[in-house]
Amino acid sequence: PPIYRPYVETIRPILKQAPASPAIGDWSIVERNEHYRKLIAQLPPIAPKVRGDLIRRGLSDSEIADLIDRGAIAGWRRGHRVKVSDATPGVANGCLSAAGELFIAAHDPSGNVAGYQRKADTTKGKYKWGSDGKNAIVDFHLPNGDLPVFVATPPADRAPQAIVLCDGALKAWVTAYRHNVIAIAVPGAQFCSSTETLIDYISQIRDRYDDDLAHYYAPDAGDISNIHTARRNDANLKMLADSAIDVAVLWWGQRSKDDLDIDEIADLSGVDRLNHDQFRALHPLRCQRVWAGVAYRAGFQQILKSDELPKMPHQQNIPAPMAYDERDRLKVWAAIAKNNRFILVSDPCAMGKSREVSLATPDDFGVQRLIHISANALTSDSEWDVH
Repeated sequence: PPIYRPYVETIRPILKQAPASPAIGDWSIVERNEHYRKLIAQLPPIAPKVRGDLIRRGLSDSEIADLIDRGAIAGWRRGHRVKVSDATPGVANGCLSAAGELFIAAHDPSGNVAGYQRKADTTKGKYKWGSDGKNAIVDFHLPNGDLPVFVATPPADRAPQAIVLCDGALKAWVTAYRHNVIAIAVPGAQFCSSTETLIDYISQIRDRYDDDLAHYYAPDAGDISNIHTARRNDANLKMLADSAIDVAVLWWGQRSKDDLDIDEIADLSGVDRLNHDQFRALHPLRCQRVWAGVAYRAGFQQILKSDELPKMPHQQNIPAPMAYDERDRLKVWAAIAKNNRFILVSDPCAMGKSREVSLATPDDFGVQRLIHISANALTSDSEWDVH
């Protein structure tokens, strides 16, 4: 049977017109900055428990005050009233509608606020992009479709010593203040999801400092022991090399998740600077096989060369792309799946696709079992049940 059958008539009855709403994704950086600065000015003070957590991470009271003055961090409390447009991610009906306790701004190299994340839980350390959760219809991505990139600079009275690319939002600010560097971060280290913005930001910083700053890439503790984070880091380093950005990988022996991250080590004086090949050599065999063009199936103890892997049959008569309200995502997918074997979803990163799949049940699709397989589990969460 044909792989892809026409499905428009199957889907049309369940589609809804998405409500009209101002889209922050269409705003310029200047408009975003004005809008977010207005929001920041109305956010609540940082709670004592959260302040204690910031101090435990190495920030002093004066540094916390400086970050607040710069609009880099602020308090957050669900239900807190603010007078900003409901087009703002995380705001609905004049209130902070998303759970959280700390606001973390994504500055660009000029200090404009281009986006934010919120720390949702102190004990679990969860960080979320600004949104209204399941009912969100506001996109927080940049106008070019990239995820916001966090550029964290040290206090004004300290000259930056280097540029460090790292994971995390709050981690970037702590790293900048601890090591006197310009820390550039995308949560999840998804730099390949923000390539255009990242290259532009690095170019701006180079121009400002006459290209005198060394460029470093800081993998998180335990990254080399996880095939998914290893692939992610390797892809990031390839992208940087292809973009003519020469970076050295910082290595302080962070093999295990129990080791320290870049924002936790005392200083950079005893840290090794590795090239890409030297960093690759530190990884376990299963990663080496992937980079050698070999696919390793651990469960079956089989090694297949990449040219021996099964090929996807040629797809013909594929319909034009369709758009739908993201709140109808599962219903649309289920309707397509009734008459089709494959569904290609092209939503940008961090739009909730993986979470939506993990919340689905077999009954949603009329099957006995759902299996969730990810080639790069950047957003997978062990709390999510897969049926």
